[in-house]
Amino acid sequence: MFKVASHKNTAQLSGLIIVGLFEGESILQSPDRALKNLSGFLSQVVREEKFRGEFKKTLFFYHKLGQKVIQVLVMGLGPQSRFKKENFREVLALAARIVKEKSATNFQVFLKSFLPKTLSYSEAGEAAAEAIDLALYSFKGYQKIKVKVKKGSSSFSNKVTFIIPVSSYAKEVKAGIGRGLALSSGVKIARDLINEPGNKMNPQIFSTQTKKLGEASGFKVKVLEKSDLIREKMGALLAVGQGSSIPPRLLVLTYGGQKKGAPICFVGKGVTFDAGGISLKPSKGMDKMKYDMAGGAAVVGIMASAAKLKLPERLIGIIPLVENMPGGSAVKPGDVVTSASGLTIEVTNTDAEGRMILADALHYAKKFKPKAVYDLATLTGAVIVALGSRCMAALGDSKLIETLKEAGSTVNERVWELPMFKEYGEDIRSEVADLQNVGQGEAGTIIGAKFLEKFVNKAYPWVHLDIAGMAWAEKSVPSYCSKKGARGIGVRLLIEVLRRQNGKKEKSN
Repeated sequence: MFKVASHKNTAQLSGLIIVGLFEGESILQSPDRALKNLSGFLSQVVREEKFRGEFKKTLFFYHKLGQKVIQVLVMGLGPQSRFKKENFREVLALAARIVKEKSATNFQVFLKSFLPKTLSYSEAGEAAAEAIDLALYSFKGYQKIKVKVKKGSSSFSNKVTFIIPVSSYAKEVKAGIGRGLALSSGVKIARDLINEPGNKMNPQIFSTQTKKLGEASGFKVKVLEKSDLIREKMGALLAVGQGSSIPPRLLVLTYGGQKKGAPICFVGKGVTFDAGGISLKPSKGMDKMKYDMAGGAAVVGIMASAAKLKLPERLIGIIPLVENMPGGSAVKPGDVVTSASGLTIEVTNTDAEGRMILADALHYAKKFKPKAVYDLATLTGAVIVALGSRCMAALGDSKLIETLKEAGSTVNERVWELPMFKEYGEDIRSEVADLQNVGQGEAGTIIGAKFLEKFVNKAYPWVHLDIAGMAWAEKSVPSYCSKKGARGIGVRLLIEVLRRQNGKKEKSN
């Protein structure tokens, strides 16, 4: 998909070329030899169009080179002093989308023109490959009728060339590209899993797909079938799944790493379709409930990226998988079930199913004696009211959350901590069981986390991430996210957390 080249003259240029321009600077300052031959003409056009290089502003024009015509896209980068790695991703992703809209057959990026003094060629290669690959993502879908796509296809994306001033930088850029694609591949895996329709991605299919992905990426997958769940006494998980004709499962993903000692564990909610059970959801918007397994999909993506990046940490992924359906044998409001921990749960609302399957998964995580556990779940609508679609809620261990906040600010998957005061736990008391699955208070996101906390029971440092507001996009924010559909949220965030633990963190934005 990506190539690296050092052009000596304009004769080697073709298709569409992309140049970055910092605000207040001149194209004439470029060290690229091929670009220097164009700089006079480019500078003239920039002056005539009064293009100042403001961030994400663009200038597009055609230019004749001998017998051929090339397309030129100048991207405004804003002041160099404010240009960070996230800005780099944003602007390259935007450029890729513009190229796609113009149905270009290939494009060449003058990489040096985008580099502030604080960014290395290796970091630039990583950020550019990650951003472009994610910006050009599209779900293939199931359209039998061939429709002419106005904005072209992503087939041109195997012809992206990064132009560098001298060939000695090529090794750095290529190493960065490899890391960037390892990151983006995990996100795309998560997006693909989530975007599949409910009838094409049930617990059985999810299990099969994950095993294939494990073989391809380098992690192991163990599938606990219904009989195994019964043996493990996972009554909460089994109760949620009993309304569906497709039995529930629990996946255990293992990545070895090179480090010895306790692993880090990721637990992901895997409700492949959520009708709400007997507490049936409204019909409007129910078609989107295929994304209620975004947490589980993110765990698969994290494991895939970690394996491709060869991160040293030992990792465990746990994904409880169910369909929450209103079948004849479905769990009913008022039923009492016994979880794997032995705690009994009064089911006051069958649409609060995510916390029930996570309860058994979080208890199961104790087997591995992890040094930290992160769970990811589209758990509550309340988090959307509180934080909208630009931030996820984090509840639990404050030290882990501090690292998450720092990592989130650098990869633009931002995290906000909500309190876990003990008084909130009073809202999930039950008169007939140890606790209710839905509390009586207003703080829905916090109460959901307080419920999960009962099953962690201080066995390990733990953070709950409620990603309900960020898992599905209706518009492209930031520009390397999907315009509409699954975002694959959580993969880049937690990979950054892992990299920080090994001293390879991104520079702060």
